[in-house]
Amino acid sequence: MPDSSVISRMDRKPRELNQGGTGTAELVFSEDATNPVVLPLPSPTLDLLTTGDSTVLNRKTSLIQVRAWGRVRSIVSTDYTPQLQFGTSLTPGSNTDIESASAVAVNAVEGHWFIEAQLQVAAASTTTANIDGCSRFMVSGSTRTFTDWAAIDNEITGVSMTSQTLQGFVVTGTFSVGNAANAAYLDGFEMLK
Repeated sequence: MPDSSVISRMDRKPRELNQGGTGTAELVFSEDATNPVVLPLPSPTLDLLTTGDSTVLNRKTSLIQVRAWGRVRSIVSTDYTPQLQFGTSLTPGSNTDIESASAVAVNAVEGHWFIEAQLQVAAASTTTANIDGCSRFMVSGSTRTFTDWAAIDNEITGVSMTSQTLQGFVVTGTFSVGNAANAAYLDGFEMLK
């Protein structure tokens, strides 16, 4: 039975991250290397906020949870770093970091990972909102690392509350050593209210 608190899910099916490549660059999970997998904010974002009247002080805030999880495998000694970003670009540097997990060893093993963020969407004006909050992550490979709740890396400002343009989140992954057998999978990516 579907979770009734889920308000958004990833917009397309992700392929495995790496696709037999040997690079070590940070990559956004994508459908086909040209279309990023995006967790869209409800459109318009104003729908997340319950409004009293048109003044910012009378607008309420909304608390959302963003969570992503998956698997990772390697046949060589390497580290894997998952990351949650705000943006919709296939280019990681064009998005804004929310949770920059640390590199965790996945030396010749199969493991798993998750990222979770508790975010508050708050009206900044009658047309824009800010997103701030805290996040945590876990990677279990040849070593296990869990980082508990901490402030997100960057507050997101100027989020349009009225635009129908796609706004949302993406997940990236990075291997420290390139190998064609390295692979990471995004098994779930959703937003709850």
